[in-house]
Amino acid sequence: KDPHLSKNSTVHIIGSPLFKFRGIKKNKTSEKVILYAASKDDINECKMLVNIISNIQNPIKLLLKVHPQQDIKKYNIFINKFIKILPHTNPIEDYYHCADILITTYSGAHITAINEKIPVVFISISNQTKIDLKNIYGLGDQLTKDFIVYNKKQLKNKIMKLLFNKVFEENYLKIQSNYIENMLYQNEDGNYATKYIFNILNT
Repeated sequence: KDPHLSKNSTVHIIGSPLFKFRGIKKNKTSEKVILYAASKDDINECKMLVNIISNIQNPIKLLLKVHPQQDIKKYNIFINKFIKILPHTNPIEDYYHCADILITTYSGAHITAINEKIPVVFISISNQTKIDLKNIYGLGDQLTKDFIVYNKKQLKNKIMKLLFNKVFEENYLKIQSNYIENMLYQNEDGNYATKYIFNILNT
C-alpha cells in the first residue's frame, strides 16, 4: 500500500477498468501543446488557462477536449489560432502523441495519460474538486500537494516548469509513475477486472 495514498484508500472504480498501454511516440517538434480534458462545466478553469498561456512569451497550443455530456458550443469563445476545440467523437487518447501536458479537474483520462508518460496537472479552483479527487482517486496529502493547483499563479508556475525545466519534468514523471503503479493492477485476462470487482462485492 502506497504511503502517499489516503489512509482509507481501498479500491476505486473509475471509468473503464480495461485499457491498453499504447506506448505512444511523441511528435518531435518544438511546438508546446497542452491538452485539457474537461470533466464537467469547466468554463472558469478554461478561462484561467487561456489567460495564462496568452501571457506566456513562448507560443503554446491548447487543445480543449470537452466532456461528451457538455455543450461544446459554450467553449467556442476560446477558439483562436493557438486554441482548438476537439470533437466529441474522437477519443482523447488520439491526441496524446502531441501533448506535452494534460490538465484537468478530475477526468479519468489522467490515468491513461500518466501511463503514457504525459505530465498531468489537476486544477481545483473549488473546494469540491479537491474533495472529489481525494474520494475518487484516493490522493493522500503528499500527492495532493504534488499534483493539484488551486489558483492562476500555481498553475502558471507548474506549466512553466513542466514545459521548460527538463529536470523538474523528469522528477514529476517519477512521482506520477509511483502513483499509477500503486493504483493499477495489470493482468492479461480480459475478464479479470470484472471477476475482481465481482469478488469484492461478494465478500
